[in-house]
Amino acid sequence: MSYPVHQEDIEIDHVHNAALCREISERLVIALGQKSIGMSPHLMLLMSRLRDEPPEPINSIR
Repeated sequence: MSYPVHQEDIEIDHVHNAALCREISERLVIALGQKSIGMSPHLMLLMSRLRDEPPEPINSIR
């Protein structure tokens, strides 16, 4: 499913992004149950790379 892109969309900073991620993950735990299946070693490697990369600046289109 695709969603239209709106020109008036706003960007959020890393603090709000982290808060949204936490909220989504908490709701997923509730919806899916607390049973954890773990991540594959390859996915763990990718996640650690993502965590260790410095954030790139976002250039706003306006």
